[in-house]
Amino acid sequence: MFSSMKNYSFLIYIILLLISCQKSTNSVKEVLFDDFYNSKSNKILLDVRTPEEHKNSRALESKNLNFYDQNFKMELIKYPKDSHIYIYCRSGRRSGIAVKYLKENGYSNVFNIKSGIIGIDPKFLDFSSLNN
Repeated sequence: MFSSMKNYSFLIYIILLLISCQKSTNSVKEVLFDDFYNSKSNKILLDVRTPEEHKNSRALESKNLNFYDQNFKMELIKYPKDSHIYIYCRSGRRSGIAVKYLKENGYSNVFNIKSGIIGIDPKFLDFSSLNN
């Protein structure tokens, strides 16, 4: 009896070890602005900084969704789940939180632009309507 209990304990230990080693399905995919602009998919680029930050500098084709707005999460999950959603902020913290929230709500094609706007190549900056 002691031997079978020992084998059973060992088996449980192995199963727990294997489960803990599996890669999380909620891991955040980090990309660069180049990945968004080179993508041919049904894509959306979200800037989750404040409207003031977005007004001062923004990436081409970006839509602003204020991370600090009380309706932020409700607005965020209005985007189609089949879209490829690329999210950026200033440095990557707010966008990382937004990406995790979308993944928790069933989105699979969401990406955090890891460098944020501070790492953007100037060729991707939108100067056409700044200060408007």
